[in-house]
Amino acid sequence: MSLNTFVLGLNLWGRPFALIVLAMFLRGLGARFEGTILAGLTDLVNMASTALFLAALAFVGWGCWKLWCAATGHGELCHGCGGPTRLIDPGRYSPHYRCLACGLNRRADR
Repeated sequence: MSLNTFVLGLNLWGRPFALIVLAMFLRGLGARFEGTILAGLTDLVNMASTALFLAALAFVGWGCWKLWCAATGHGELCHGCGGPTRLIDPGRYSPHYRCLACGLNRRADR
């Protein structure tokens, strides 16, 4: 496994993994609230946990879509390694695309 593959995996799957871990923590915390003075917060914590699971599912879908785009050659691809890119909003250095695998930047033509 190359470093680019590791970085791509971290960029695509790190955020959903963290959200799922946080959602599982909240789900366990909500189960501990039952039968205590904080039992009224159980529904709120469970809804927040479900929202985090749904957000993680959306990020997994985005990651799969980015990989599909790179595999089929659709969308903006890295000029160095051919990996998927994401658009960085305009800021100090103008809008540009950053590769999710190798980190190379390329100016966005708008």
